[in-house]
Amino acid sequence: VTVKPKDGSAFDIIFDAPLKINLLALQAGKTAILLDNVRVPKGAYNWIRLHVNAVRDGNLDTDLDSYIVLDDGSEHELSVPAGAQIGLQIINNIDIGSNADVNLLIDFDLRQSIVALGNGDYVLSPVLRMVDMDKTGNLIGIIDAGLLTSNDCSDTDPLTGNAVYVFAGENATPDDIDGGNDDPVATANVVFNIETGNYEYMVSYLETGDYTMAFTCQADLDQPDSNQQNFIFSTTENVEVEKEEKMISASR
Repeated sequence: VTVKPKDGSAFDIIFDAPLKINLLALQAGKTAILLDNVRVPKGAYNWIRLHVNAVRDGNLDTDLDSYIVLDDGSEHELSVPAGAQIGLQIINNIDIGSNADVNLLIDFDLRQSIVALGNGDYVLSPVLRMVDMDKTGNLIGIIDAGLLTSNDCSDTDPLTGNAVYVFAGENATPDDIDGGNDDPVATANVVFNIETGNYEYMVSYLETGDYTMAFTCQADLDQPDSNQQNFIFSTTENVEVEKEEKMISASR
């Protein structure tokens, strides 16, 4: 990891050994520790850069550095464009005071980040955001089961294609993911909770403020490298995220 102070040269924080993280497992508030108990000089910082081993070499017979596993169990190389040269850089102004603890979280939105190139090739074009965990809240809600199997849905399976998109500001116009400035701040799958019998979602670690929540049952049709025409959001609602969990239900 490389860190860049506002006034001064960038410096590296070196791991004893590379970390391998299952990003897909980190949903609904789950996190993995990247750096723990690391001391850095006080002051302002401009960016953090993650150095990722994700180079396509065409050799699937050896241990893969970064890879994607499909539903059929097949493994495919996952490369990062120019990742070996510049890494994954998150630009965010951070101020660290003297003897202060700062708890930062880097969120990978995989729905916005995975691009299929065809022929079994996949690219990770990461959509990242970094937040101060002490200044965030969670958006938790229930989706009416009828919305999961309506005629507008991509299929009739309530366990597939259903997701919540969260957009910055009130009364935002929901749009599909296409790499533009109006893309969602974060997304989350709708999952069935066997204990409650409800279809629920959890969007974790949102900075406090106003947002527009939108539900779609066509999420499996959304491709981050293209603009999907006639992409449907079944319901939208203005929400305010505070430093506590907010529960929002969506129904017909």
